[in-house]
Amino acid sequence: MQTTFWQSVAETPWWAYVFAGYLMYVCSLAIKPRMLPTKVLSTQLLVFFSLSVMYGCVMRTSINWRDLTMWLDMFFLATGISYLSYAWQNIPVVKNQYAIFIKGSYFPLIFYIITIGIKFYFQIPINANLFARVIDPEN
Repeated sequence: MQTTFWQSVAETPWWAYVFAGYLMYVCSLAIKPRMLPTKVLSTQLLVFFSLSVMYGCVMRTSINWRDLTMWLDMFFLATGISYLSYAWQNIPVVKNQYAIFIKGSYFPLIFYIITIGIKFYFQIPINANLFARVIDPEN
């Protein structure tokens, strides 16, 4: 059954709009150049890495060697892309403040707006429940 744009908006939970507003705010901050402390950067990396590992632990009943090697491949690919991006953009490091200087860019804001637009235009379901597959294997 095809849903309309307004049905898709109505079926989206309220917290998704709060989260979307926060992401829009963060993306708008990316327009301006800023100093990013290494403590903040390393905390963000650890949070995303631990979420990935926790998701793997939750799904441990269905993890096989193929999944594990794919996860490791993506980890090393992301590390390599990050290193090349760092080297290509000549991101300066401020040694006395333990921070890096990041130039402003419109890319995160544009990418976020396009992603949300595609989600609502094509009514692509985004499942935010990490435990849905454990509870209901059909998801």
